[in-house]
Amino acid sequence: MSSSASLRAPSALPRGLPGDIRQFLEHYPSQRVDKSKSANLLFYQNKGAGRPSRHSVEGLQDELRENYGELESSHSFIQWFFPIREQGMNWEAQPLQPHEIEGIKSDPKAMARRLESYKIMLDFYGMRLVDEETGQLARSEEVAPSAASWRARYANLTRNMHNFLRITRIMKSNSEFGQEHLNAPFLLFFLVEQERDELNSSSLTRSMDNYWRWCIRDDEEREFVGEMVEKVREGGGEWTEEMYVEALERRKKTWSFAVAEEDGKKEEGVETQEGEAGAKEGEGEGKRERDETEMSDSKKAKTDGEKDPEE
Repeated sequence: MSSSASLRAPSALPRGLPGDIRQFLEHYPSQRVDKSKSANLLFYQNKGAGRPSRHSVEGLQDELRENYGELESSHSFIQWFFPIREQGMNWEAQPLQPHEIEGIKSDPKAMARRLESYKIMLDFYGMRLVDEETGQLARSEEVAPSAASWRARYANLTRNMHNFLRITRIMKSNSEFGQEHLNAPFLLFFLVEQERDELNSSSLTRSMDNYWRWCIRDDEEREFVGEMVEKVREGGGEWTEEMYVEALERRKKTWSFAVAEEDGKKEEGVETQEGEAGAKEGEGEGKRERDETEMSDSKKAKTDGEKDPEE
């Protein structure tokens, strides 16, 4: 995890990558900067409303916290909670400007409010932030039949696919505000849950594989997450909660997910299953071809949801 990652151009990217993801990774080279616009900065300073709401950030957070019905049905708050440098379908929200990023990052109270927005959405998805420093996640502590239980929240997330577009936005926004360290743990926790046979619908895994895994600007972390996802998908490895926690602790100590060579059969945190690798090779190649086709089809039908109300 390099502190200079945001200043580097991304390493080689696949040709089929959706246009908005490529723009994000390249830091929006064609975006027009308007220093007269500061609506996002004022919102997170608790001085301006997140229109069409009349509330500034703290009021809107109070209104939406654990209000699962409103969090699901409202399509105008997400652009304010997680501003990005793209115009969304809430035309009363503005694209994030570079000077706003610096203004929010330099304001500890604004950054604390931003982290609270992340926690509100995690709770909505059935998760909680265990460690702010490492980004480690766990299931919500509420149990069924409570509407706040992780099982109920997972079902809602899987059923309502517009939330997948929200996740793309959340991850992009994390990266803009120096909180990209939250992104890899977010995705790797999804992988833990998928190993438990949760959060594994075809539509969710397709979004994860084709979009979310690319919403990390740090080359090393993006490649690590991508490798873990591919190995698990192709049956060449497993990703347990223990491995997840170990990987985050390793990154905390060394600033990298990479493991020492002497770890033997553990390759960057995934236990390889050598006996099955050969049998799965052809299946893996076929899956990659299908994934590439699905990415292409998805891009033609909807350019990463850029025109969806969530974006």
